[in-house]
Amino acid sequence: MSILGAVGIAFLAFAGWLILDVIFLIQRCKGTTTGTLVQIEETNDFNPYINSTHCYLPVYAYEVGGKEYKNVARIYKTNPEEYELGSTIEVKYCETNPDVCIIGNRNGKFGCGIILIILGLFACFFGWWI
Repeated sequence: MSILGAVGIAFLAFAGWLILDVIFLIQRCKGTTTGTLVQIEETNDFNPYINSTHCYLPVYAYEVGGKEYKNVARIYKTNPEEYELGSTIEVKYCETNPDVCIIGNRNGKFGCGIILIILGLFACFFGWWI
């Protein structure tokens, strides 16, 4: 097996970890509430889906048991005017730790895991034959 095959196996292992992490997060987040967009953060984080150096992320506030929580959703946009302050979205939260949540059923780890599986299989296939 070549180095390419070893890289493929590493991709597959990491993809498995990402997808399992998402599955466990979904299993933990059974509570549901409504979040309100309260702020827009500018970031220079790398996002492979957007060809821009500046991205904007929404910050949602939601209430559980009389306590307010705020979390950033990983919903990248290049134009802050695409967000509407005061808009609402579904928030699923962990009942034992409401700070852990999934906002708007968005979690980039699952999509990244699928991409890594495809790349890992490709690398393993060609690494095996080289």
